[in-house]
Amino acid sequence: MVREQPLVKRRRIWLLCVSNLILFGLAVFQFLKWGYQSPENYSAQYQYQWTISNCRVYTNNDSRGRAEAEKMIASSNIDCVKKMHLYISDFQYSMNTSILSCDRALEDKITPNCQVYNLLRGAQK
Repeated sequence: MVREQPLVKRRRIWLLCVSNLILFGLAVFQFLKWGYQSPENYSAQYQYQWTISNCRVYTNNDSRGRAEAEKMIASSNIDCVKKMHLYISDFQYSMNTSILSCDRALEDKITPNCQVYNLLRGAQK
């Protein structure tokens, strides 16, 4: 068994420390460059559409229309007095529609109190 000389051993430890420092630096750079994905911009995918039964209705781009939104709100028994901001998430090939009912708008500085309603509908082509 050959013993490593102290100089070679120190170089290996130094290279290991430098490579770990470089990896850590890359991780910090990635975090600072792209950051943590926060939900602050969550409301950007919704657009205000209508007011139905005192509810302000926001929908994403795949929304089905006002008549269907009125049916969904009525079938969900949503109280528009307490939670007047409704966010309808509807996707083209999904059988589920979600309604997020909130007491404040999502972009409000104060965190809104929300409730989710998931509705199952017929398959859409």
